[in-house]
Amino acid sequence: MGPYSRLAGLLALAGILSGLATAAEEEPPERTGVRVSAAVEAGLYGETGHLDIRLTFRAEHPLPERYRVILHLADPEDGSPRVSADHVPPVPTTDWRPGEPVTYTVSAVVPVGRDGSRPAVLVLVGLADPTRENGYSGRLEMEGEDPFADRRYLAARVPAGTSRATAADLRRIAAERAARGRSGEAFLLLGEALSRAGTLAEKLAVTGDLLRLDPPPGPPITGPEQVFVDRLVAAEKLRWLGDRASALLRRKELKLALRVMEKIGGVAEEERNTKVVGEPNAADRAKKDVIDVKSRLLRDLTNEDRKRARELQEKAGDDAKKLLKAAKGEIRRRRLRIARRLLLEIRLDPKASRKLKNEAGELLERIERRICYELTKEEEKRLAKET
Repeated sequence: MGPYSRLAGLLALAGILSGLATAAEEEPPERTGVRVSAAVEAGLYGETGHLDIRLTFRAEHPLPERYRVILHLADPEDGSPRVSADHVPPVPTTDWRPGEPVTYTVSAVVPVGRDGSRPAVLVLVGLADPTRENGYSGRLEMEGEDPFADRRYLAARVPAGTSRATAADLRRIAAERAARGRSGEAFLLLGEALSRAGTLAEKLAVTGDLLRLDPPPGPPITGPEQVFVDRLVAAEKLRWLGDRASALLRRKELKLALRVMEKIGGVAEEERNTKVVGEPNAADRAKKDVIDVKSRLLRDLTNEDRKRARELQEKAGDDAKKLLKAAKGEIRRRRLRIARRLLLEIRLDPKASRKLKNEAGELLERIERRICYELTKEEEKRLAKET
């Protein structure tokens, strides 16, 4: 065989090998035999949009990579995700044993649609290689229905949910869930109740329920995430307490308003010290509000009280000792504002001795505290209810 014949033979062999390689590249990938199904608990879907999705995977062969799970609650028309809950499965895919089910639950919340109801969604699930580009090429081919030809497989259908429950209905259901230790559901219900509350009184009642509810357990969060959550909680506390204080001031319940304002100051000061709240003037403004309300309480003398104080001053004349004795008598009779007026006169009297002025000052301090902070049992109950 001549050299040209051998060269032609080699070229033909190379062409055959190249064709085989191309054919191998064009072969579809070997199926892994992975199937997925989902059982969806949607009992409160209409009210809260909350879904508990119990996923079950079953692989016929070992998986060589650690895939992440694609979980989309998608629009049935075009497959666009309404909610994306992609995650790493609790058991790595490399540890899935052939033929054995891997089951766990994922929770998600679907927002309301334009018509105010919860939309119907498809539960679409896939497996993606986290080291490759997120998209069709990075997803594993699985068994089952692929409705949008993008390797997201249909695991379940969730019908649309509607609810005509009022804010009061949702508060009642939330209380029942919280009593059974299901605080996560209670939070969702109260969040929905807040959006449906029609009056300020309803909104304040729902907010009070939220603040009294024990927080549900959640996954660990990072330091910056915790700071963000703390900021939101502190801001909501300050807003809610401010609303309560304003309502009490409008009703001229100054003692109760004072207590609430001091709580506002405590929250604002605490958050300023921990550098959570970004408004440094909140604590200072709360202190000023407290001083203003105290001044109103201390100045709140009736015409009868003023008349009684003038009579006692005239009777004592310039004798500071007699005026102090009269003040003590008014304290025993629980006429504290009259006693305060007399004690102030002693403190301002240039002829009064230092001893008398000091005694009057100590009595004055105790009286002012009683005027501002001494509550009846009924007022204590009201304060507990308001805060």
